[in-house]
Amino acid sequence: ILVVFIFFPPPLLDVVIQKYKKAKSNLESLKELGASTLYGVDATKMKHHLTLRMQKFDRIIFNFPRAGFYLKEDNNLMIEMHKELVGNFFGNANDMLQAYGEIHVTPKTSPPFCHWNILERDDFKMEDYPGYSNKRGEGDRCDQHFPLGE
Repeated sequence: ILVVFIFFPPPLLDVVIQKYKKAKSNLESLKELGASTLYGVDATKMKHHLTLRMQKFDRIIFNFPRAGFYLKEDNNLMIEMHKELVGNFFGNANDMLQAYGEIHVTPKTSPPFCHWNILERDDFKMEDYPGYSNKRGEGDRCDQHFPLGE
């Protein structure tokens, strides 16, 4: 069973559909494929989510995590917010795994993202995600790609 966690609350779903031209069709495709989608899941508290708390997963993936877009990326407070998000995500995800389950986090690795102190991380391989198209998360260019780099 594929479960997709979408880390924004339902009222923002309309905003996301407005920002990203393929969002609605992508969500419909997931539904047609039998995936469950959950909205408003807090990545730092997901083990307590009513629908998720009794489930165990083989793999939990968090590609390009972000704590928000409040300050410049190289601001120390913003870096600390990202580190807290990722740390709390790991703590929650670890409790949601089957025996021998895996957690995959793929942050960007260029500065300032490399300062998040994620010691083990996955290299993002586009071929592992057929149909994947990365998009910026905020601003006037939110429906545009960002460079993946190494």
